[in-house]
Amino acid sequence: PRSRPSTRPDRQTTADGFEVQLDVANGGEPAAEQIESMLEEIGIRVEVVARPRPAHEALIASGGSAFHLADYVASTFDSADILDWLVGRRGGYQNAGLASRVDELSSMPDGRERDAAVARLWADVLGERIVLPLAQRLIAHAMRDTVSVAVDPNNQTRFETITFGD
Repeated sequence: PRSRPSTRPDRQTTADGFEVQLDVANGGEPAAEQIESMLEEIGIRVEVVARPRPAHEALIASGGSAFHLADYVASTFDSADILDWLVGRRGGYQNAGLASRVDELSSMPDGRERDAAVARLWADVLGERIVLPLAQRLIAHAMRDTVSVAVDPNNQTRFETITFGD
């Protein structure tokens, strides 16, 4: 394990890198510390600042955080909801061209055409550097031969999907 300095240098850009504040909601510190460790390997010093979830979400919504850890989950399991949140009318970064393309998704009945449009939108959103995907939660499930549970994308155990075998 690497030893970590007990104090942080002043925020400044140097030939050895720079420092940035990573805003997280309380409880997000373990993931933030892993991200901090990875970024420090390339010269980016990270100060993790944790807040209660309502304060964290208010900071993000106000545009007051330049670098934050956020969960993007769409209750509909549709990328359009996340894309709308990233580039639409919900604050933060706004791009009318991308937002218009997100709006067009709702009128695309053809699944293949819509899937292709979503893929192009994600490529453009990632190209704009609006979001930098640093981590994705791993959904881990363990079962035995006689028990089966459907894996839910929201990492929730749906008891109605449990089946027992002989």
